[in-house]
Amino acid sequence: MASGSTKQPFQVAVDGPAASGKSSTAQAVASRLNLTYIDTGALYRALTLKARAWNLDPERDALAIAKLAKQTKFAFRTAEETMTVAGVEIPKTIVYLDGKDVSKQIRLPSLTKTVAPFANIPEVRDVLKGKALALAAGEDGGLPEDGKQIESEPQTLGVIMDGRDIATNVLSNAQVKIFLEGDPTVRAKRRLEDLRQAHKDVPSLDDVVADIRNRDLADTKRAVDPLVKAEDAVVLDTSELTLQEQIDAVADIARKSMLAHGIPADKISSI
Repeated sequence: MASGSTKQPFQVAVDGPAASGKSSTAQAVASRLNLTYIDTGALYRALTLKARAWNLDPERDALAIAKLAKQTKFAFRTAEETMTVAGVEIPKTIVYLDGKDVSKQIRLPSLTKTVAPFANIPEVRDVLKGKALALAAGEDGGLPEDGKQIESEPQTLGVIMDGRDIATNVLSNAQVKIFLEGDPTVRAKRRLEDLRQAHKDVPSLDDVVADIRNRDLADTKRAVDPLVKAEDAVVLDTSELTLQEQIDAVADIARKSMLAHGIPADKISSI
């Protein structure tokens, strides 16, 4: 990401529990408001993919995994094609791990189940926080396997980053902080719909609700960087909102703040 001015790039932090629509919302808002989208969850997923390929165990090899993280290069690019989520066209994000496109591999259910133990390693979280901050500052990493340079992203006005501890830990000075929350059953129904659209094996609603509740508990109770609302965050309950309404609400909050911080309206992408 590169800023269009010499001022500190504008920052939007979006936090929330599993299946709250963080990624889809942040991707859509990034496209709408001329911001760079950074998916911090993808950093942990990609590192998990690499660590598993190296046969590293999160309990036995924590320090080795942290060292591996330091040596790993990440890059994000916005794809030309879009995906349809809950009837909304969302730009796809390409995730590069050491120059290789791993966007599909890191979303496989078999990998998703194994991410948490890697993500809970304190040393890994410290390293990936640094990687996320570097990406937010415009640094980039990795060459594709064919040796060609990954095409640079166009200059943007700032960054929007989503996760579970962005406003409280990573972008603690962000101009906009959003916390998305929603009823676990509503979030489970959304997750089921995502699985159906992906033509994946669909579990029962009860199983998905139980999984989401367990993830919520683990995220809020973990010792390192737990899921918590920043004191100055705008809380948005999405239980009764469509995805489009959710995107509109976050975009409106961010746009008003961008204007208040002196960013000219003609530089902010139109809806």
